[in-house]
Amino acid sequence: MSLPSIRILKDVLSAIPFECGMIKLVLEHLKLQADKMEELDRCCTLIFDEVSLSRGFYYESHRQKICGFGDLGTLGQNEKMLRTMLVFMVKGIKKSYKMPVSFFFTKDTIKTSALKDLIIDAIEQLQGIGLCIVATVCDQGATNRAAVTALTREHTDDKPSPYHFVVNGERVYIIFDVAHLLKNTRNALHCHIQLYYYTVIFNLRLMN
Repeated sequence: MSLPSIRILKDVLSAIPFECGMIKLVLEHLKLQADKMEELDRCCTLIFDEVSLSRGFYYESHRQKICGFGDLGTLGQNEKMLRTMLVFMVKGIKKSYKMPVSFFFTKDTIKTSALKDLIIDAIEQLQGIGLCIVATVCDQGATNRAAVTALTREHTDDKPSPYHFVVNGERVYIIFDVAHLLKNTRNALHCHIQLYYYTVIFNLRLMN
């Protein structure tokens, strides 16, 4: 069986409109799936993370566009060369499914205010197609922590909590990535054990 050439694959991909921001085709697909799901199957988490990219510009001939600049979708573009990509993905809790729903390009780490707006916008659009966002999941990066902390203060209900915020009357709980929590715990223990060891050695030398 012969496989399609690289050129044919590129032509097929170029016909699919992917722009920075919420991916409309993905939202339409998820809406069709959500309409068939039971209530508990619609419960999911919103995962977001940044990945590093190679710096540089390239020209998309089919769109007559130069790519490589920062782009935050509805929040606007800039002329700075991109270095990271922020990706949002939904993951089912009871029913097993996961799907990237949006992406954005930034020069460095995204600003806290912009990240807050993107989180709220993503949750509102996903709620609009019938999904129930139960929690957000991210690592313990400084920007992520600042954004979710600000959300717990600005989007709250009659029972404020540092562990959840509210969007359209629905609570969204904050969960940090377990793998990163374990790694940070390991690093903290490793650092303090080394410090304790050096302190003991130093005191023994003073005593001698």
